Amino acid sequence: MANPSIADNTQRSHPVNSKVMSWRTPPLGYLKMNVDGAMLRNGNGGGIGGILRDPEGRTLMTFSELTGPGPPILAKLLAIRFGLALFNALYPGNNQRLILECDCQTAVNWISNPALCTPIFKEIVLEIGRLSKVGDRKLRIIPRAINIEADQLAKEGIG
Repeated sequence: MANPSIADNTQRSHPVNSKVMSWRTPPLGYLKMNVDGAMLRNGNGGGIGGILRDPEGRTLMTFSELTGPGPPILAKLLAIRFGLALFNALYPGNNQRLILECDCQTAVNWISNPALCTPIFKEIVLEIGRLSKVGDRKLRIIPRAINIEADQLAKEGIG
């Protein structure tokens, strides 16, 4: 058996990345909305949530809504659609720019390229595409750890 204290004096050959991930404010001229969707483990119900902030990080609005049953990807898509539709209603046309962030790579991939989408979700993906073409709307993926507040609002939507 080796002596474990020998390892106390060794150094890592690759330093640990200590970069802390955190939410960042949008650039001037943009608002930022973070959205998320959550489903119960049994798939019998879900919720969506989102938070809209300005370049100073001030919360302008939040939403938390109950959705019906389905797979988790459906909740993510419903959150994106709801967030875009709500934003477009509040800021019609080109008078406000938006960065919409979510933590679902599959949803972002499908919206960016609807040909990748499974047929059952094609209609909602195409609708999201239409909503995102109003004005300057950008959709991007972020790590789940940064999307905590939207996740909490989605879970509150379940009840």
